[in-house]
Amino acid sequence: MYALTKLQQYGVKWVIRRLVREFIKPTTSLGQYFRPMSSLLYHAISKPINFMYARVMFKDTANDTLYFFYDFEIEPITYDFIWALCVANARREELGLRFMHVVLVPGSYNGLRRELPDYDKVLTHDTRVWRIYSILFPSIRLLPCPCSVTLCASREEAAYIREQKLNYQYPSRYNVTFPIAYDPELAVGYQQSCMALRADNQAKAYVLAWLEPRAQTKKTIVITLRQYAFTPERNSNLSAWATFAKMLDREQFYVVFVPDTEQGMQPIPPELSEFDFFQAACWNLNLRAALYELAYLNLGVNTGPMTLCWFNPRCRYITFKVAVKNVPHVPLTMITDKGFIPGQNPAFANAFQKWVWEDDHAEVLVREFASMCQVIA
Repeated sequence: MYALTKLQQYGVKWVIRRLVREFIKPTTSLGQYFRPMSSLLYHAISKPINFMYARVMFKDTANDTLYFFYDFEIEPITYDFIWALCVANARREELGLRFMHVVLVPGSYNGLRRELPDYDKVLTHDTRVWRIYSILFPSIRLLPCPCSVTLCASREEAAYIREQKLNYQYPSRYNVTFPIAYDPELAVGYQQSCMALRADNQAKAYVLAWLEPRAQTKKTIVITLRQYAFTPERNSNLSAWATFAKMLDREQFYVVFVPDTEQGMQPIPPELSEFDFFQAACWNLNLRAALYELAYLNLGVNTGPMTLCWFNPRCRYITFKVAVKNVPHVPLTMITDKGFIPGQNPAFANAFQKWVWEDDHAEVLVREFASMCQVIA
C-alpha cells in the first residue's frame, strides 16, 4: 500500500531510485535481511561500471579538459587570479573544450611565494592563505563551464599531475621546475571572450532579499571602497565619494557602499554614516559578484574586487583612478604592460563599462556618472 501511494505521488522513476538506494544502503527490515546477498551483487555490478568510468568515460572527459596551472611560487594570492582564470577560460573556449581543471600549486616559501617586507607586513602569510579559500576557490564558481580544482599538497603532487598525458594545459609551456606565469596581455587579445564571469542564481536571490526592502523601486548604485594599508595612495577619496553620494537624488537612487575587506570589521567612516554598507560582500565573493551584477551601476577606484565587474558582461561600471603616478609598486608600466592604452577603455569592455584615467575627485565622479546614465538610458 505504501509503495502504491508513493508510485502515485512521485511516479515510476522515484520508485526505481528508491529501490536502488535501498539496495545500496538498506533501511528497512526486508532490506537488512537481504543485505549479504545485495552486497555481493552490488560489488559484482559496480566493478565493471567503475572500470568503464575510469578507463573509458573519464578518458574522454580528460581529452575535453583544459588544465590550468596557477603557481603560488610566482603568482600572487590576489584578485589577479581572476585575470588568469578568465584568460584560461578564453583559451578553453578557443580550443573548443567543455571542462577546466584548475591546479593550484603551492610555492616553496611556506606554500606561497616570498613577498617584499612592506607587503608582507600588511598582508601576512595567514592573510594570503585565507584568500585562497575566500577569493580563489569561490571565483572558480563564477565560470560558465564545469570546473574541478586541485589544491596540491606539495609541488611534487603538482609535478605528478603535470607529467600525466595532458592534451591541453595553460600556460602551454608550464612545468613545476621552471614555472611560467599567465600572460595578462591575452586578456586584451581575447577581448570579449574573456568576459566569462556570471553570478550564480542563489547568490542573486540572497542579495535581492537584502536589496528589495531597502532599494524598493530605486536604482541601486554600488560604490566599492579601497581602504588599504598597502599603497594608500591608491585608496578611495572618502570625502569625494561622500560628496558625490549625497548629491544623488534619493528618490531615484539607492546608494550602498562595500568596504574594503581589510576594513570590513571596522566602524563605518563617519563621512559615510548615513549610507548603508553591505559588509557581507567582504566575506563572500559570490554575494559580492551578485550585488555587482544586480546594480544599476557600480563605481569605484582601481582595486581588486572591481575585477568581478570587468570580466562580467552583465555588470555596468565606472572604474576611476586606473593608474596612480609615483607609486613604486604599481607604476603606470604595470598597466601598459598588460596591453592597456592610457586614457582608453580595455578592448573587452562593453558600452556600459568604462575606465576613467583620472583621480576620484567629486567633480569627476559627478561628470562621469551623468555621462554613463545617459548611455544607459
